[in-house]
Amino acid sequence: MLKHRVVAVLGVSWVTAFACDVEGVSEPAGVEADVALDDADEPRSGLTPAALLKQLLVAEVRDLIEENGIEPLEPPPPVSDELFELGEALFYDKILSGNRDVSCSTCHHPRLATTDRLTMNRGVYGVGIGPQRVGAAVGGRTTQPLWNLHKLQKGLAVDHKVPLAADGYVYPLGGPFIPFAWQDEAFDPDMKAAAGQAMMPEVTDQEMLGFPGDNDFTDECPQDDPPFGLVLCAWGKMMERLGAVPEYVEMFEAAYPGVDFEDMHFAYAGNAIAAYEFRAFFSDDTPWDRFVGRFDPTTGAVTPGDDDALTLQQLAGARRFLDPDLGIARRVTRATRSPTRTFTRRCSRNSGRATRCRAATGRAGSTITGACD
Repeated sequence: MLKHRVVAVLGVSWVTAFACDVEGVSEPAGVEADVALDDADEPRSGLTPAALLKQLLVAEVRDLIEENGIEPLEPPPPVSDELFELGEALFYDKILSGNRDVSCSTCHHPRLATTDRLTMNRGVYGVGIGPQRVGAAVGGRTTQPLWNLHKLQKGLAVDHKVPLAADGYVYPLGGPFIPFAWQDEAFDPDMKAAAGQAMMPEVTDQEMLGFPGDNDFTDECPQDDPPFGLVLCAWGKMMERLGAVPEYVEMFEAAYPGVDFEDMHFAYAGNAIAAYEFRAFFSDDTPWDRFVGRFDPTTGAVTPGDDDALTLQQLAGARRFLDPDLGIARRVTRATRSPTRTFTRRCSRNSGRATRCRAATGRAGSTITGACD
């Protein structure tokens, strides 16, 4: 391993300081000051000890990247400008909530990195966003961040409440709440899980819908259990609201050419919101992305990784994280050689509760995803 080369060149004490204790790593300038080498002491390569250490760490991290099957993050599927603009408008509009007091952005605000920094989300009745939101009904789930959702095709939400099953359909909460015909008509094949997730907060009482007695949605729609009739009724009323706004009618018909608004259902809205999220919250410009390599948006080719993208401390941390002897990456990903890893557990967990993972069953008792108690 390259770590042994580092030991041979720089000595065991330096490896301990720079490669094992990440918090103790300093920048190259600090190394030079500690070592206090004069010109005669420099390695024959012409590199300072700090520069040589970085060169070796870069090589080792690149070897580990290859061993772990990590590849540059591919961009999300393209969406039309019209679909993006419709999704953006819906994402920030409180018209989709029963009481007109919550929008998607209330819990997924870009200012808070598309989440709310709370253990449990705060929905209807509240004022403000994030930790400053007061007076709101508290929910039972942690808010799902929206970055790079195109990499989470198997399901969304921290407890995997919106899974994409093997038959190609989305089963929110394990049930056929979204009619299959709707999914076939409106969902982009590459955005199904995200489109399905975008439809569910609007029909969840604490999140956006409201409670009985709050509004026409909850008063006029059946309070059945399971609430299949409720969600279909509420989605229909949401489309009636949107249809009363001429600008929305125009935007929907521009986003879905050839389809009249009167023939649309709420799955078209969910798909538009997903399209906005895919484009707006795609990120491949972190130091790590620049080190691994990125897709050129113009040509689609992969640009080579930048060896200078990571600091010495970050390189040491990356080596420690990916080191197979430590197994940190394996424990986090559960997929040691997947090039599309998302650095998360496949068995989803609600981080607001102390839980254990189990297999969840959906329709007809078939296992559809990993879930947690």
